[in-house]
Amino acid sequence: MKRSVFFMLLVFLLPVLMSAEDPRMTTLKDRSEGMLARQIIAKSMVKDRVLEVGPVLETILKNTKEEDRMRIFAMRQLGELGYREAGPVLIDITKNKDLSVDFRKVCVEAVGAINDKQLFLDMGMGILLRDDVANVLSKTYLDILEKSRFRNDPEILVVLGQFMSAGVKDYVKDRAMGLLSESPGKETLTLLMIALSDKNPEVRKKAIVTVAKAGQGDAVTLFISKLEEETNAGVRAVLAEELDKLPAPKLRHIWIADLLYWMTEEPRADIKKNLASALEKLKAANQGAGSGGPDISMPRTPRPPDKEDQPEQKTPAKKTVKK
Repeated sequence: MKRSVFFMLLVFLLPVLMSAEDPRMTTLKDRSEGMLARQIIAKSMVKDRVLEVGPVLETILKNTKEEDRMRIFAMRQLGELGYREAGPVLIDITKNKDLSVDFRKVCVEAVGAINDKQLFLDMGMGILLRDDVANVLSKTYLDILEKSRFRNDPEILVVLGQFMSAGVKDYVKDRAMGLLSESPGKETLTLLMIALSDKNPEVRKKAIVTVAKAGQGDAVTLFISKLEEETNAGVRAVLAEELDKLPAPKLRHIWIADLLYWMTEEPRADIKKNLASALEKLKAANQGAGSGGPDISMPRTPRPPDKEDQPEQKTPAKKTVKK
């Protein structure tokens, strides 16, 4: 009889007990409670992996009546919890130009902690919006991506290529190229082509070194094509140096002829020396391929004069006419 009564009570009370809210949740929701108490409670629930705390933290984040310190805390805890459902809210915050850079930066860090591929993709494109802090957020994003398991994912690499477009600071481009260099392949070379045409010669130099690291033999064709158009002697010096460092690829005779032509055209002795060394490697790797090649004396479009050698065009001074 006693067992029967106990069983009946258990059946009656179990749904009530299961539906009862964790008392910690009640305190966390109550804005009248002290901030420190709420933060301690939230941390303990995240540590215990109480997933139900995720929506509450998201509500705190979205509530503009909450203090910024509490909202920033909520962001960090959402990242710690790995609550990907908050991803869209976090990405929207990074786009909000009315918020401080520190506030938006924590959003990027939270998305990184969640470590979800789709959120990484959405975040990468979102922070490319042009405003005063976009480059700061981009640098944070790339720092986090370096430690992510998605860093070599083909879709992520496409996003990295976007960081070398116009308007992005050079230090961000440099960071993106560093990550791309660790993912060798034709896709990477295609993305780096953007940087090879950058208006800043220092970025072009970095791109050349990155292409050499990522492309190996495939990089040679790119380098020779760049010799035809590069008007900055410093950049050409890096081109020649990296070309000479590459292992001798098995290229067709046409590339040997092209390299010989541009070596002959090169005005600087140090660059000519590296090109000559690279040429000997290519000849050794292509013995017997000399017949049937193009005539190297055939007409070609001369490279434009070096930019640094062009005299500055001075505007003639206006003559003052005396009345």
